[in-house]
Amino acid sequence: MHPDDKRRVESLCVRLSESLRATVRPSNLMRSLLLLAQDCEPSLQAEARGVRGLRRPANDDRQGMAEFERLLAVVLRDGVARTSR
Repeated sequence: MHPDDKRRVESLCVRLSESLRATVRPSNLMRSLLLLAQDCEPSLQAEARGVRGLRRPANDDRQGMAEFERLLAVVLRDGVARTSR
């Protein structure tokens, strides 16, 4: 994980901890996100099947990787939203 990403995860955990009034560590966040993804998997798969032509770029293609991750985030967001309906 890039150090900037690590700092963003840690900052998110701090903000969640403040809102929840309970300590949230990065490991807690990641395991909770994994549980969420597992619960939403059928909808995530349905959303993913609707995406055409998505290819993971090379690791050194920063702009391509950012776009890939943005599109993956859309699939995740829409899959979770579909599960909530």
